[in-house]
Amino acid sequence: MKNRIYLNPNKKIIDLMINRFGPKMTVYVRNNKSVFKVLLDRVPLIRNIQLIYIPSEIEQLLDIMEKLRSDTGCPWDKKQNHESLLPYLLEEANEYCDAVVSKDMNKITEELGDLLLQIVFHCQIAKENNEFNFDRVSQTIKDKLIFRHPHIFLKGAGKENNVTSSQDVEKIWEQQKKKEKANSSSLESLPPIQRIEKNLDILKKQNKLQDLDKNIGKGLLSQISRKNITQEDYGQYLMELIIYGKLQGFNTTFELLKSIKKWENAVKTCKL
Repeated sequence: MKNRIYLNPNKKIIDLMINRFGPKMTVYVRNNKSVFKVLLDRVPLIRNIQLIYIPSEIEQLLDIMEKLRSDTGCPWDKKQNHESLLPYLLEEANEYCDAVVSKDMNKITEELGDLLLQIVFHCQIAKENNEFNFDRVSQTIKDKLIFRHPHIFLKGAGKENNVTSSQDVEKIWEQQKKKEKANSSSLESLPPIQRIEKNLDILKKQNKLQDLDKNIGKGLLSQISRKNITQEDYGQYLMELIIYGKLQGFNTTFELLKSIKKWENAVKTCKL
């Protein structure tokens, strides 16, 4: 959609907009008195219109999520929080991976939309809690990209650093990441934790984390070993634990993440 601003629109233009975008699209209208946020089918009731602004697709998506979370919105959407949405985020990420493997562009488009929904959902929840909003998230990643690409955005830096290949870029990327972590309390500053790949699912991350330092886990492993759990028992117990957690109303993903965080803190303490 190229045209987003309509100056001094007449009735014919407004009718064409309603036919094109639908009567229930939210638009911004300015007349000689004020600026209004209204549905498109209400625009003909406003006099002396000077300008109509059609929000971008992402603005419309943010508005929809705000509506879903409002007092008159969807009961299910309203009761969600950051923790309760974690399983859905993981599920959508896995479905996107499947779509990429299948090379189905329509499916990839759909799954990227589902991932975007998760981002918008979390941003709306955070906005309501005065934590952050979508603009803050966008600003953060924008600043990070600029900071990690000085050879592009810092005048002359590319020539000074002889950046001519992707390998050169990777070196700069790692250098900039180290600068970021030096000013951060993140556990990713620990070399072992850095090696946990971002795209691992929760159980894979737990397995990888336990492999980082077997000495830290000896006490826990010895307790488990005394129970003589076989490989077959392990799968059975794991399934029973998941079912038990479901019946108790526990959030399996969130509780496992909390346990992983405790383990990370143990790694940090021992490394320091």
